Amino acid sequence: MYVINWSLLFLITLITFFIFGIFYLRIKRSNRKLIFIFITISVYMYSGVGISFDQVNIKHVITYITFLFFLLFSMFWSFKLFDKKLQNKLLNGKNSLDYNLIRFKKLYFILSVIFIFTIFINLLLPSFRISDLWNPPLPSLVNVFEKTETRSSSFILSISELIGFVLMPFFFIHLYILIVNKRKYIAFIWVLIWLYLDYLTIGYWGRYEMVVYIVFTILLFTSIGKHGFKVTKGKLSIIGIILLFLVQFFQNYRAMRLGSNITNDKYLDSLVTLVQSETYYPIYYSLITNFTEALTPLSYLLWLIFLPIPSIIWGSKPTISINDIFSYQVLGVQRGEEGFNVILPSILGESILVWGMHFFWIHAIIIGFLVGLFCVFYEKSKVLSVINLYFIVLILVIGRGGSQSYISDLINATIPLIIWIILITSSKQKIQKVSKD
Repeated sequence: MYVINWSLLFLITLITFFIFGIFYLRIKRSNRKLIFIFITISVYMYSGVGISFDQVNIKHVITYITFLFFLLFSMFWSFKLFDKKLQNKLLNGKNSLDYNLIRFKKLYFILSVIFIFTIFINLLLPSFRISDLWNPPLPSLVNVFEKTETRSSSFILSISELIGFVLMPFFFIHLYILIVNKRKYIAFIWVLIWLYLDYLTIGYWGRYEMVVYIVFTILLFTSIGKHGFKVTKGKLSIIGIILLFLVQFFQNYRAMRLGSNITNDKYLDSLVTLVQSETYYPIYYSLITNFTEALTPLSYLLWLIFLPIPSIIWGSKPTISINDIFSYQVLGVQRGEEGFNVILPSILGESILVWGMHFFWIHAIIIGFLVGLFCVFYEKSKVLSVINLYFIVLILVIGRGGSQSYISDLINATIPLIIWIILITSSKQKIQKVSKD
């Protein structure tokens, strides 16, 4: 149990609201407001709250404030910049981007089936586990790393995962088409199949994954429509109440996955234990400042630049795993060795680890810039509302696990979609030009 300095926590909370309000009140679009809310909650929970623990040096309050300000400023500036640079130059009506995207309904259905199969194949290889469909394993951390390593070492599963990333945007477009055509029940079945197979992949979900899927599913079927999506304060309040209602379940789930006995703690005790187990990351900040040679800004930038190139094409491309490096620095044990487990530094800790105490704010600018860019891109078409919503909700975990997983998913899913948009719009324009001639 950590001792909380309540006065300091109140100050951190107040400053967080102030910085958030500076930019939020200037934002008009619903999707931008939502991503601002979620990324602020994530950074506050995983990088801010824990600074109020007595075990954490109070100087990191300034570090947190600086990081949050540059992150939100960079996102806000990115919105303004790309509003002009990414204007939809296609006309409305039959030439619009919406029309060009939505006219391939049958193709999206086929691609969605293939997408589901890229997940289902994990039940066939490297071992035949088809019985898991009707006899799902209980969530357990036992052998999770071993299962993950086995999957990554399989050439066929690596190819399947790559194809899955390519097809994911088209699966979300298919969901959008079903929802706006008043076939929500069919879309719900698709979502259930996707999530169930995703769980069976390694027989485990983290609590953060459960939160993301719960929030995404609720907003998907209550906020998506022909005009894109609109999330009201009432819907967010209901989601908050649901998550608070699930506090004891999440706490018991934590015990279950560790193989411990489930306790019947009082609600308030469960809430305090759960919050502390999800906000302790700042206790490592003073330790991280000593890991000056563990990572360099260049290694991170090279990873980011060459990220779009699949490892299966260029196996020796520059790559890093910040969480693995940090875990090794703390434990002295590498992945695959006995006693290894992943220790997360949080997004702020990651910025200090990569850039040091003097330039950690650069990390915030890069992340805010990229998040803002892709957010503006996805709002250019209502047909992309579902994938836009997915990445907005997924930002909830960026404060915990760091930038690598989120940015990797965002870029790898977006690039094939951009290529597809270029193909369909250019081919349409060529046909129109030929018909005029």
